[in-house]
Amino acid sequence: MLVSCHAKLNLMILGVDIGGTKTLLGVFNDGGEVVETLKFPTPKDYDDFLATLKDNFQKLKNKTFETAVAAVPGMIDRGRGTFLRGGNLSWHDVAITKDLQDVVGITTLRTENDAKLAGLYEAQSYPESLVLYITISTGIGTAVVKNARLDSAMLDSEGGHILLSDGKQMLPWEKVGSGQAIKKKYGKLACDIDDPKVWGEITDTMALGVVDLCAVIEPDVVIIGGGVGSSFQKYGEMLTKKVAKLKPEIVKMPSIVGAKDAEMASLRGCYVYAKATTED
Repeated sequence: MLVSCHAKLNLMILGVDIGGTKTLLGVFNDGGEVVETLKFPTPKDYDDFLATLKDNFQKLKNKTFETAVAAVPGMIDRGRGTFLRGGNLSWHDVAITKDLQDVVGITTLRTENDAKLAGLYEAQSYPESLVLYITISTGIGTAVVKNARLDSAMLDSEGGHILLSDGKQMLPWEKVGSGQAIKKKYGKLACDIDDPKVWGEITDTMALGVVDLCAVIEPDVVIIGGGVGSSFQKYGEMLTKKVAKLKPEIVKMPSIVGAKDAEMASLRGCYVYAKATTED
């Protein structure tokens, strides 16, 4: 039987979620289903990371991809495809887009900040809304998504770096309210904390950060993701009440919800971003 040369092949999409401690590879079919994943520790040295990525890429069963997207934990120069710097990785000014293209052999590979991609994925549930996504994990990152697309004017925004007080001095929010800060203060990961009193203290700081960002962005929906977002059911109602009490009357009260897939949001965002840029 002859097959038309115009028939679309069932090609896959590759997502590469690079974290400060682990890297996750995910293979998606055209419908967005994850058909294969592979995880490995992220080497601190950049050249070691590229070599390790290449070794693990070869282990994938699927190697024919239509396109690929990499989620990176830091600031990037999108025009040059350069990773400028990151909070949990010591890489500086590396040509990450080209290097990843060479390693996996996919020329249509794009890079984007991991928090932005996570927010893009989570905001698909609110296609006609202005969404503020806040990921609270090792650090704190943010994304602003309007009508299910990343807001181009806010691509380099760093909500985790607004200044809040720890009672003694003004510090970036992520220094006083991130998952790392929570563990340092209470000796536990957020997922292991069940004491409502402790969550009361944590949400005191969290509410301040949310209100400050809402005063500027005025979102319809605020989504809390990351490792702390995974425990949203423990403090979500408390956080909503505190934000409502703290916010000035002139500031719109958003819906505040937990991420639907806090652990996989960045990787799933790779697929959403790949589809959106392919269709544009």
